[in-house]
Amino acid sequence: MTFCVAVGVDAPRQTAVPTAEGTVNRIDMFPLLSGGCDTIDISFEMLPEPIPEQGITFSEPCKVTGYVTNRSGYISLHLHTEVSYEAECARCLKPVMRTETVDLEKTVAARDSLEDAGSDEVELDYVLIEDGVLDVEAPLTEQLLLALPTKVLCKEDCRGLCPKCGHDRNDGDCGCDLHEPDPRLACLAKLLVSDDGDEESGEK
Repeated sequence: MTFCVAVGVDAPRQTAVPTAEGTVNRIDMFPLLSGGCDTIDISFEMLPEPIPEQGITFSEPCKVTGYVTNRSGYISLHLHTEVSYEAECARCLKPVMRTETVDLEKTVAARDSLEDAGSDEVELDYVLIEDGVLDVEAPLTEQLLLALPTKVLCKEDCRGLCPKCGHDRNDGDCGCDLHEPDPRLACLAKLLVSDDGDEESGEK
């Protein structure tokens, strides 16, 4: 087994490429494809973009480690990271700090070696080599988005805020009457009140 090490963005086989969307970490796959080695170690840092739809932000870069390996023509990518993020509790709006562990294992293939390379199925099943270069950041970002919760809670039994006064009910009851009468019975209640009034008038 022969290794090529790609550590940090200054390594000759791993580069951080500026783009309109930010910096992208890419691996030169020539040594692996040409048989110069069968494993390339990977190490880099990335700062994910905020996710406003879920109110999630990332305050510091996460360290990513892994490798891409070639086993008799079968190429696979393996990545691991732990991502710290901040969000608001969906019920009480308190700030929440969490850490998500993300592991990615995916098959790698050259785009020109696949039929229907632009199909959704291929994009889902493979990480594609483009012009001899493998983007290792994009698939990890996709995996992170799948791993993050759609709703963040400070605790599973969070009682949330009182809908009337905004009191945090985790700190105790506020005393507000949260009973809402059934609007379908409101007309019946008015009729009963009206009937009672008519009866009293008749008695007089």
